[in-house]
Amino acid sequence: SGSGSGSADMQKQKQNQNDGPFQLNIANTHTNMAEVYRAMDNLEIALQHLQEAMAIQKVHAPDTLLLAETYNSIGTIFGQVDNYKMALDYHTPCCEIRMQLCPNTLLASCSASNIGLILYKMGKLESALYYLQNALSLEEQFIPNSLDLADSYSNVGEVLFKMKRFPEALLKFQQALALKETVSPNSLDVAKTNADLGWVYLQMNQPSQAQKCLEEAIDLEEHFIPDSEELAQTYGNLIASLHQQGLPYSQYEEKMESIIQMNSVKEEMLKG
Repeated sequence: SGSGSGSADMQKQKQNQNDGPFQLNIANTHTNMAEVYRAMDNLEIALQHLQEAMAIQKVHAPDTLLLAETYNSIGTIFGQVDNYKMALDYHTPCCEIRMQLCPNTLLASCSASNIGLILYKMGKLESALYYLQNALSLEEQFIPNSLDLADSYSNVGEVLFKMKRFPEALLKFQQALALKETVSPNSLDVAKTNADLGWVYLQMNQPSQAQKCLEEAIDLEEHFIPDSEELAQTYGNLIASLHQQGLPYSQYEEKMESIIQMNSVKEEMLKG
């Protein structure tokens, strides 16, 4: 009878191991391990742990925010290594679950934004715009006056710019700039948006407006990112705006060329 009770205990233990809570604890351990490996930049091992967690969650916690979070983490890793198709394959079910369980929330907005940015990188501009505008409308409700919202205005602006819808792109960049100047004045964020605005004004043949924005961008870029390729590019656009107005620009040309020269020397040294 002793052996009978022992085997019953073993059976009970086995049954417990198949229980949802026990299995979900194992999934949780895999998720935690994935975080550790991600922090160490070992994305391959992180991915393996997340896929183990996902397999368990699909059985014991299907259609839950827990599973959505794992889809999101896997999609993010594929996005990091520029595998956009796989990233989309995981961000899409994540978004579907979140839209179903918590439609009008920042979680849903975050998923829509992730999908929009991936579609943008894949060159699918119409679809990207749809998702990014969805994300934007949720963020306007929940996080007005935030840098995240300003970034979303910029993201939509970039897609519209790529679609050559310049007046609409201009409006989005202006909205981004107004927010950034309030929340984070005199920052690199403000510089970047001024540079974006300058580029849009150039496309719209408004060189004096472009000049104003680009000069403001350069003031900040010289402080935050001197000798950077971004600064050289902004100088290039400023030169174009001055050229269109028939104004002198040789001093900026010298600065731009010295930055380009410095960067090419750096590259050579790194190669050597």
